[in-house]
Parts: sequence; C-alpha cells; structure tokens
Amino acid sequence: MVDQSDFYSVSPVRSDRYLWADEKPFTAFGQYGEGTLDARVFEQDIWWVDINGKPYLLEEMSKEYLTNVIEHLFANVDRFHQASSLRFAIEQLLTIAPTEGRPANFEDYKLYVAEKVCPDDYSAGTWLNTTPLVRRIWSLLDTK
Repeated sequence: MVDQSDFYSVSPVRSDRYLWADEKPFTAFGQYGEGTLDARVFEQDIWWVDINGKPYLLEEMSKEYLTNVIEHLFANVDRFHQASSLRFAIEQLLTIAPTEGRPANFEDYKLYVAEKVCPDDYSAGTWLNTTPLVRRIWSLLDTK
C-alpha cells in the first residue's frame, strides 16, 4: 500500500487519520469533481475549496472573498447541513460494519466517531456557526 501522505499535503481534518482503503485525504482537493463540496471542509479551519476544487488558505483570502464564502454557505446551509449529517451517519455505520479496507487503527476510529456530535442535534444555522471553518472565517472578517 502506498502512503498517501507522499502525494498530498498534511490534512487538518482529524478523520483523515482513519482513512479507509478507498478514501483520499481532504487535501486531495477537488477529488469529488467540479461542483461538489467535500463535507470535511467544515471540520477544519485552514482551507476553503472553490467549486473547481482549487484550495485557498483562509488567512490569505481577501475580506471580499471571505464575505462571499460566508454568504454562499448561509445561502446553502440546509444542503451543507444535510451533507454533513449524511457523512456523520455513514461514519456511525462504518463502526459496526464488517467492511474490508478499514483503517489499521480501527479501534481508535471507533472511539473518534463515538465522540462526534451529530449535526442534526442543531438547527442548520447553529450547526454552521459552530463549525471550525465558519468560526475561523468570522474571526478573520473581524480582524480585516
């Protein structure tokens, strides 16, 4: 098996420590194709990835671009909330499924998933405001 860290920058997404055999880390930007958002973007506070799969460091983005991203996220909050809820549900199911290709550190993975909070425990807007991505964007907007 090839170590994927040889190809991609280190991922800031905690769940990427537990990649399944067919998964790539979040930092394989654009891996799901143009127009598709990787729900893991909400689990980190370093990168924004545009509709074409191009990554941008939040720290280097202009105030105007950060504002556009926030407006986009809240305009589509229900869709993003559903995507994150689906990812959460899949992660929960994978902890009980006798699936091939599971991470070598599967027991640690199960503990990690058990600690996660379900996005459906919050309204879509509240959930979005609690994500590391949005908290960091608000913080950057306050200082620019």
